[in-house]
Amino acid sequence: MKRFDLIIRSSTVVTETTTYRADVAIRNGIVSAITEPGSISGDDGPAIDGTGLHLFPGMVDVHVHFNEPRRTEWEGFASGSKSLAAGGVTTYFDMPLNSNPPTITREELDKKRQLANEKSLVDYRFWGGLVPGNIDHLQDLHDGGVIGFKAFMSECGTDDFQFSHDETLLKGMKKIAALGSILAVHAESNEMERVDDHCNRGTAVDSERLQ
Repeated sequence: MKRFDLIIRSSTVVTETTTYRADVAIRNGIVSAITEPGSISGDDGPAIDGTGLHLFPGMVDVHVHFNEPRRTEWEGFASGSKSLAAGGVTTYFDMPLNSNPPTITREELDKKRQLANEKSLVDYRFWGGLVPGNIDHLQDLHDGGVIGFKAFMSECGTDDFQFSHDETLLKGMKKIAALGSILAVHAESNEMERVDDHCNRGTAVDSERLQ
C-alpha cells in the first residue's frame, strides 16, 4: 500500500521566512512530510517533478462575490473559482448579499453549498447575512457552518439584501457574540451620506452667489 497520495519532488518550498528545496508528500489532502530531495521512496506514491518550480502555501481569499443562485452572469462558482485557482488561491469565503435570494437562512445556505459542490474547483466557506427580520435564523446559519456574518449600514445595491438599522445591528451583535462568531460590517451610513450630500450642495450654491 502506498504511503502518500502525491509526492512533489525537488521543488523550491516557499515559507514566510525562507526558501529551500524539498520533497513534499501529501496524504488525504494534507501535507504529511517535507524531506530532503530524493529521500522519499519512488514506491511511496505518484510523483510530480517540481524541479525549477516554486511551491507556495495556498492563499485564502476571505471576500469574494460568487453570485449564485441566479446571478451567474455577474460571476459564478465555475469561472470565479477557476480564476482563483490560477492565482494560487485554494480557499475562498463567499459573501451573502448578491445571490438571489441572499444567504440569510439555512435553506439558502444549503442551496448555495450544493451549487458550490457541483461547480467550485477549490475549497470554500460562506458568510451568512444579518438583515432585518432574520435574527432567529442566525443560529441555524452558524450551525450550518458559516464563517461569520455580514451586515450593511447602507443600501448594498440590490433589493434582496436589506441594510440593518441600529436595532438590528445591536440584537444581531449580541446573538453573534453568544454564538462565538464574528460580524463584518459595511460601515457606510445612509444618514451621513444624505447630510454630506446636502452640505456639499449647499456649499456649491453659496459659492455661486459669491461669484
